[in-house]
Amino acid sequence: MKQHIKVFLVAMIVCAGSSCDEYAHKPQIEGGTPDPVSNVRVENLAGAAEIYYTLPDEEVSYVMAEYGTKAGEHKVAKSSIYKKSLRVEGFPSAGEYTVTLYAVGRSERRSEPISVKVNPETPPYLATFESLQVLDDFGGITVLASNDYQADLAVGVVTPDSTGRWVSAGTYYTKMENVRYSLRGYEPEKRKFGVFIQDRWGNTSDTLYSDNLPLFEEEIDRTDFREVRLPTDTYQGHSNGRLTISLMFNDIINNNLNCFHTIPLSGIPQHFTFDMGITAKLSRFRLWHRWGLYFNAGNPKRFEVWGSNDPNPDGSWESWTKLGEYVSQKPSGLPIGELSAEDNEYMLAGEEFLFDVDNPPVRYLRFRILETWLGVDYISIQKLAFWGSIQE
Repeated sequence: MKQHIKVFLVAMIVCAGSSCDEYAHKPQIEGGTPDPVSNVRVENLAGAAEIYYTLPDEEVSYVMAEYGTKAGEHKVAKSSIYKKSLRVEGFPSAGEYTVTLYAVGRSERRSEPISVKVNPETPPYLATFESLQVLDDFGGITVLASNDYQADLAVGVVTPDSTGRWVSAGTYYTKMENVRYSLRGYEPEKRKFGVFIQDRWGNTSDTLYSDNLPLFEEEIDRTDFREVRLPTDTYQGHSNGRLTISLMFNDIINNNLNCFHTIPLSGIPQHFTFDMGITAKLSRFRLWHRWGLYFNAGNPKRFEVWGSNDPNPDGSWESWTKLGEYVSQKPSGLPIGELSAEDNEYMLAGEEFLFDVDNPPVRYLRFRILETWLGVDYISIQKLAFWGSIQE
């Protein structure tokens, strides 16, 4: 018994000398080195490759791939044992690359490496770059492109500053299939622009340079705007008929009893019409929600704008051309009834929407409201303002 006590005390002394610290930091689960994966098969994709395999019989925690995508860059991808494949992506161009695969055991021990050749196809950012078009637009340019893979991309635009140095003019992030980015704020003078595409791994295309002439635009004078009452339109104002269409055309944005407000229970969708008094090729417009009820109640959330130069007096749609479909976007994304400082600033400036540069000039406008922010069946708009080029 005394001998056993002596052995225990010696062990305690050894631990006090820190050797027990080694045991405390060893993996709790011991295990051997697993065999490599087998039956490897590669499916090449746009800018990526999916690697399929069979796991070894030993217990494996995950499969890991190491690969390089460009000079000096090392990437790692991992896949759990519940998935029998692993994706490697972010390649800057089509071509052959070497990927090294490991099966990793529960003690983080790696198997022997397996080298695999992958041949990713042209990555989405380069395919999108090949489809780029840069068009003259009101106050600037519009960039069009096809993002067939709906990849996360950034459209970057550069232009010379007053010293001739190329500087960033704007960046547009999108994963939409049909890319459309309008950049404005420039005088109607010849100007050079450069456009490039970048993906989420930082791969960047060449730059497409073009000479463009931003089109002239001005704010359309609203003092000549007049309500038009067509059959099927909803133009009746709420509050004993006081809140009429004409109230949208003044500059009062801080009085919710000075707005256009249709009668409750008047139904959705509904539409109204007005005459601008002139014919104009429109570039953009701003819409202000009813004061005190931003992104709420009967303010338009989803709507269309139609134009005509000779509307049929029977109220039918055959004489109208659709100028655009729009969705109101709340910057903060907060629930209805909650507003951030950004939301308030955004709506105080008016929510801006763009018209396509290839729309025809029109004199009459018709707004068709498809959905309101609170889902109610009436609409309210505090103010509307338009920009474009008046046609002689």
